[in-house]
Amino acid sequence: LTVAPDPGSMPPSSLDFGMVPIGMTLEQSYVVGNTGQQTTTPIAVTLTAPDNDFTIVTHDGDCVSGVTSLIQGATCLVHVQFQPGVTVPSTASLEVSATGGGSPAITLTGQGQ
Repeated sequence: LTVAPDPGSMPPSSLDFGMVPIGMTLEQSYVVGNTGQQTTTPIAVTLTAPDNDFTIVTHDGDCVSGVTSLIQGATCLVHVQFQPGVTVPSTASLEVSATGGGSPAITLTGQGQ
C-alpha cells in the first residue's frame, strides 16, 4: 500500500494544511494505492490526532475503513479535515493498513491563526 497527497485535487493536497483561521475548516485528500500483486484485505484507516483538530470525512467512492479492498493497481481516496481550536501547531498521523499491503503512514501538520 501507499498513501500520499492527492495531486489531482484543486488545489493539490499536501501534508501541511498551513495556517487556518480558528474555527474554519480546510479539507485535503490523500490517495491510497495498492502497488502489490494481490487484492488487499479490507483496509484499516487510522487517524491519530492528539489535539482532535484533524478528522476523517467520507465522500461517495472514498476508502471506507474495514470495508474497502483494493485490487492490484487500484486506488481510493481518504479525506481529512483540519479545524484548529488554538493558535499552536498541530500534528496528526494518517495510517492505512491491510494484510499483504503493509502499514504506511504520513504525518499531517497545520496551525491555527
